[in-house]
Amino acid sequence: MDAHDIFREYERCLAAPQIRDCFARADKCRRFVQGDQWHGLKCGDERPPQLNFLTPILKNATALVGQNRTAIHFGAMGAQSLYRDRVSDVCRALDRKAERLWERLRLDARLWEVLEEAFATGDAFAYFYDEGGTPALDILGTDAVLLGDEGCFDIEAQPFVLIAAMQPVDRIRAEAKRHGVSAAERARIVADDDPVRRGGCEKAMTVLRLWRGEEGDIRFCRATRDVVYVPETRMTGLRRYPIARYTWKRRCDLARGAGDIWDKIPNQIAVNKSVYRFECAVKSAAFPHKVYNADALSADDVRALSYPDSSIAVHDRMGQGVERLVSYLQPADISPHARAIWHDLIAQTRELSGAGDNLENVDPEQASGAAIVAAREAKLLNVNMQVAAFRQFCEEIALVWYEMWRVYDPKGVTQDDGGRASAEELARITPDVRVDVSPANPYSKLAADSGLRELLSSGAITLAEYAEALDDDSAMPKAKLRRILAARHKNETRDAARELVRLAGENA
Repeated sequence: MDAHDIFREYERCLAAPQIRDCFARADKCRRFVQGDQWHGLKCGDERPPQLNFLTPILKNATALVGQNRTAIHFGAMGAQSLYRDRVSDVCRALDRKAERLWERLRLDARLWEVLEEAFATGDAFAYFYDEGGTPALDILGTDAVLLGDEGCFDIEAQPFVLIAAMQPVDRIRAEAKRHGVSAAERARIVADDDPVRRGGCEKAMTVLRLWRGEEGDIRFCRATRDVVYVPETRMTGLRRYPIARYTWKRRCDLARGAGDIWDKIPNQIAVNKSVYRFECAVKSAAFPHKVYNADALSADDVRALSYPDSSIAVHDRMGQGVERLVSYLQPADISPHARAIWHDLIAQTRELSGAGDNLENVDPEQASGAAIVAAREAKLLNVNMQVAAFRQFCEEIALVWYEMWRVYDPKGVTQDDGGRASAEELARITPDVRVDVSPANPYSKLAADSGLRELLSSGAITLAEYAEALDDDSAMPKAKLRRILAARHKNETRDAARELVRLAGENA
C-alpha cells in the first residue's frame, strides 16, 4: 500500500457515522471533565460560573478501581519438551522481569491515565513498541485508534489497526532517513496546513498501520499523507497486536466502550445554568439600590454615595427632608428553591453514580479498619465489572510483554541459578497469565495490621513472625522491627557464648 491508500483507508474508517459520533462524544466528555463547560459561548470578557461535579465523580470511581496492588504471575500450562521444574524456573524469571518492567514504565502512575480516559470516553489503549530491545509505552485515547472492523470488539480478530498521531516534521524526517527513504521523498514530508494541530511547531499527521500477515505474524508501516516513511516491516514471531485495551462499559451497537460522563452532561449543564441564574438574581435583586433626587445632589455628591464616611451636601430648598432626597430600595427575597434545585441535582447525580458517600465523615480512630473496609467493599459493588476489566487489561499487557520479549530480546530471561532461558525455549512455552489485584488503600492496611496485632497479642505468632508478616509499606515500621530483632538475637548469642565459656571454665 502507498501513502494515499493508507490515508484513504484512514479517512474511510473515520467517516463512518457511528465513529464520528463516538469521537465527537469523546471530545465533549473530555472538555466537561477538564472544566471547559461553557465551550463556544460568546460572552465577551465575562466568564460564567460553574460547579464541576463531574471531576469528583471521575476521581471517586477510578480510585475504587485503580487503588489496588497489581502483581503479574506467569504460568506454563502449555509447556512442551521442558521439565516441570525448568518451566517453574522460567516462569519465576518472567515474573521478576515483568516486575522490573512495570517499575521502569511507571505503570502505577500511567494506569491512572488509562482509567480516567476510559471513564470519560469509554476506551483507552496501551500501545507498546520496541525501544532498544525493551518495550516502551504510549497511552492512546479512543479517537487515536481506528479498527478495521468496528463491529468486532476483539482486538486480535481485527484485520488491521490504524493509530493516528500528530508528530514533529523533523522527527518524521529523521525516522525516514533511518529507514532508507530518499532525500527527495523526505522533502515531501511537510507540515499540515491546519495551524491548530501544529501546537506551536511544524507537525504532520501520521498513520501507523498494523495488520496480520498470511503467516499469522504482525506487520506494520508508517505514513504521512504523501510518503510511506517506514516501509512494510514484518515482526517475525509476534503473534499478537502490541496493544492492550481497557473499556469502562461495553456497548451493544459498536466495538467501542461507553464512559460514565456522557449521560451526566445534561445535569452538569442544568447545574451551571441554575448557578448562573442564581448569580444574576443575586446581582440584580439581593443588594439594596440607592435612589436619590437628581435636582438635590451634584455629580460629586452622587459619587460620594459609593464611599463610606463621605460628606454629602444636600440642597433641600423645598424642605422635603433627607429621607425624601436619598433612600434605598430594599432587596427582594430569593426563593430558597432556586438554590436547593441545583444542590439536589448534584447530590442525586453523585448518589446515582455511586460517588455519594466518600467515607469522608468516618473517623478511623473510632471505626475499626474492618468496618471501614466493609463500607468500601460495599461501594466497590458499583464498579465490580470495571475491576474485572482492569484485571483482564493487565493480563493483556503481560501477554504483549511476553511476545515482545520472545521476539525482540534474543538473550531471553535470567533464572535464579544464573542460567538463562533463551528465546527458543520461551517459544516452546504457551504461557497463561494470572494477575493478582489486592487493595492498597490505607483502610485495608489498617485492617491487616489490626489482625496481625491481635494474633501477636493472643500469642498465636511470635514477634519475629509478626515482623515478617507485615507488608513493606505497612504503618508499623517493619525495618525497625527487624533491626530490633537482629540486635536482640545478637545479644542473646553473645550471652550464650559467655555462658558456654563460663561452664567450660567450671568443668576444667
